[in-house]
Amino acid sequence: MLSSTVHNDFVYGYETINPSPANRDLQRTMKAYILSFFNRYLKGEDDHLLDGPSGDYPRVTEFQAK
Repeated sequence: MLSSTVHNDFVYGYETINPSPANRDLQRTMKAYILSFFNRYLKGEDDHLLDGPSGDYPRVTEFQAK
């Protein structure tokens, strides 16, 4: 779960529509987790971001690894 978000925040490229610092941070967080997912499951390169909460991305709350 990403704290302080609403449905529209998850639109890719939303940082150009709403360039606020909070939204740029949200987009940076989402892109990091998406890239980590694809690197792990498509390339076999694991940066371990998906293993649990990361201090680099404090907006991620209630992290559930499956």
